[in-house]
Amino acid sequence: MTKNKLKELQKNETICEKDDDIWRILFYKIEDIKLLKELGIYDELLGFVKKVELVYKTFTNGNYAQINISNTPFPLIT
Repeated sequence: MTKNKLKELQKNETICEKDDDIWRILFYKIEDIKLLKELGIYDELLGFVKKVELVYKTFTNGNYAQINISNTPFPLIT
């Protein structure tokens, strides 16, 4: 991320927080897909959302067995 992009994000208090000298970007609050792609995190977040959807659908279908999401075709979330 460039310094200019960070400065631009810091102006938006909805998605950025400052704690002492540490800035946090709250990626889960960003709704702009183009911005998420520019930041290089879109694919990771999409993979996470798809894993959550998989778990949700499994439970709503009445299957309460243990779910191993590491075997899904989505990117690993670390």
